[in-house]
Amino acid sequence: MKRLAMLSLGTVVSALLLTACGGGGGGSVAGPTALATGTFIKSFVPAGAVTFTNYPFDNQDVKSQNLYLASEVNGSGNIATLRFQRGYDGASVTCPNTTIKLGHSILSALTPTFASNMDNGRGSSITVLNNATLSIPAGVVGDWFDIPLTTTFSYNGVDNLVVQIENATACSAKAQVNFYNGVGSNRRLVSLATDTTPGTPEYNPTTGTASLTQTLMQFVFGGGDNPVGLGVSGSAVPFSSTMRLQNMYPISEITGTGPITGVALKTFATTTAGSYTVTLQMGHTTKSDLIGDYTGNYDVDAPVTLVSNATFTVPGGIPAGTYLWLPFSGSFTYNGNDNLIVDIMVSSLTTTLNQFEYSTTSNVRSFVGPGTSNTSRSVKFRFNGGPMDVITDSSSSENGGFAMSPFGRVKLYRATELGTAGTINSIACRLTSAPTATSYSNYKVIIGHSNVDALSTTSADNFVSQTTAVNGTVTVPAGLGAGDWLEVPLSTPFAYDGKSNLVVWMGTTAPSGASANTSCRLSVPDAVRYPGQMGAGVPGDASITVQNYKYDMQFKIAK
Repeated sequence: MKRLAMLSLGTVVSALLLTACGGGGGGSVAGPTALATGTFIKSFVPAGAVTFTNYPFDNQDVKSQNLYLASEVNGSGNIATLRFQRGYDGASVTCPNTTIKLGHSILSALTPTFASNMDNGRGSSITVLNNATLSIPAGVVGDWFDIPLTTTFSYNGVDNLVVQIENATACSAKAQVNFYNGVGSNRRLVSLATDTTPGTPEYNPTTGTASLTQTLMQFVFGGGDNPVGLGVSGSAVPFSSTMRLQNMYPISEITGTGPITGVALKTFATTTAGSYTVTLQMGHTTKSDLIGDYTGNYDVDAPVTLVSNATFTVPGGIPAGTYLWLPFSGSFTYNGNDNLIVDIMVSSLTTTLNQFEYSTTSNVRSFVGPGTSNTSRSVKFRFNGGPMDVITDSSSSENGGFAMSPFGRVKLYRATELGTAGTINSIACRLTSAPTATSYSNYKVIIGHSNVDALSTTSADNFVSQTTAVNGTVTVPAGLGAGDWLEVPLSTPFAYDGKSNLVVWMGTTAPSGASANTSCRLSVPDAVRYPGQMGAGVPGDASITVQNYKYDMQFKIAK
């Protein structure tokens, strides 16, 4: 089935490589970029009892929802295609008047009311396919078939995901798909009725029957962050001394192809502040077991150096399970046909206390001269085309720079939170509540590199270099909801180097003329995790008040 999945993905990849487009979660995605869009598949196919159902593709009118936890999707970025697994051998089926919506959700179990399961404070649902005719091809049980979306959905990877499919007209025949029936909570909601007027959309139920089942699903992402690996232990290698580590990742784990623009490691324990000088390479290999020869493991092509002798600064107090992005200046185009090597060389360090997650495997996956081992580090690959999201476990809100009176916020984002070099075209804050449609005049965004790990009260000390990216009017459009991103396009884009910390100063320098403040999500105060990560002051102030908060922020970046 995995081979079939990769073959069907080819048609999707061809389309995705042309552009990085779409929306979802309240914000649009940046337009075409110079570098092609990468793609990867995340599968919900748990081990256990699987059977088939007629829903959502039936010879009746059907409305259905499926809820997937963030841990079950295990990825983030732009969802471009949904894939279902056939539960039958059969001919092709046509389903007219099909509408699909995707949405973030705070729920871990579905209620019987369709509307309550979406748009509940974690972002507006998005219609990704509108009143379209689906053509499900003929095939055999176990095959996967694609539903390409006309609008991509920007999934944040933090909140749970609801997939709603409404067939307002009966399909030409039943198209059974497989589902999992080992769930302990209501994860599927269905309502159906006889199609009394074929070809006419007439059925719009508000409630349905919930069940302890979930439809099997593959989510095809066009750009985004793809975690690989499930760790069971921790190790400081290669961050315990000056050494070199090669780690191999097979095709079956990556399930993707295209340009990779960032690599992150997953912490196993709370971090201690430290600094490392790192060189990072990536390359292809046909080997399923690494040998004791750094050069010999690259048997397809020469490795690509993504960063050379760069500083990897690990902040203190970062909890276990957090991904930290390595410095990464270039891009590596993964061919999707060979296994992948991530090669990390540490030439100096200030602490040996930091551990990163790894698991044991049946293959020789790791080489640290002179020995090999059956271990695999948990990583996250960023495929080009998705945004850089910084989302905290926040429970507070503030206007974040969107105020009627002169007001501003300075925000520090660490290189380990970002991970990708490129041109930042827009920034966005995550809304706490539905805002009032309004405009802010006298608005300014200043963005720049920084070498501080905590903001200084002296404004000039926070920037190595800076760009005035916005100086004018910013408009809050109608229709945004809680959890959506309020996007601010940069009139002057900023070239981010992928290695430095980043400072963003945004706010009004004079009365804005706006009709209301706009609230953005930020963390609870935490002097350990977010020391000096926020400052208060109008843009242009010589000094600021430093505070221990972190704002949720999204950066749209082009390569």
